[in-house]
Amino acid sequence: MAIAVAEAQRITVVSWRYQAERRVIGAVGQDVHRQAKAGAGSGMCDALAALATDLENGRSSAMRALERMTASVLGFVTVPRLARMITRHFVLHVTAEPAAEVDAVIAALRAYGVLLCVIDGRDLQRCRCLRVLAVSEIDETIRSEVREVVGRGLEQLSRECRPFV
Repeated sequence: MAIAVAEAQRITVVSWRYQAERRVIGAVGQDVHRQAKAGAGSGMCDALAALATDLENGRSSAMRALERMTASVLGFVTVPRLARMITRHFVLHVTAEPAAEVDAVIAALRAYGVLLCVIDGRDLQRCRCLRVLAVSEIDETIRSEVREVVGRGLEQLSRECRPFV
């Protein structure tokens, strides 16, 4: 965890915080962000971390369900084996893009949780959104995960997004 905290502290400088807040406000709106900041001390990071984990688990289940459904439907189709195999590969390719989008949402939730912990002045050792990134036993893997999620997790949020209403 110490490595994740050190890397996060290196990343979460004032300019990162400013850019991260602008991206979040562009995506969720000023009012929602203000409410999240106010709730930061009451465990908003924990709620975001739990939701990100649920999305991660759900994504895997959805992918497996789609693969099973495709396999069962293709079992009834009387087309050449090669056509079925191509279809299976397409299913994996086509679903890879939505999976990447879900990964981006998961990273954004975790990065926002870290941002809220930083804004709240919380000890990053206790930041649940950061803790999930420190599970590897390899130091560079931890640093890389923190850079990817904390450093770039909010980059997917366009400043031009309209808030969800």
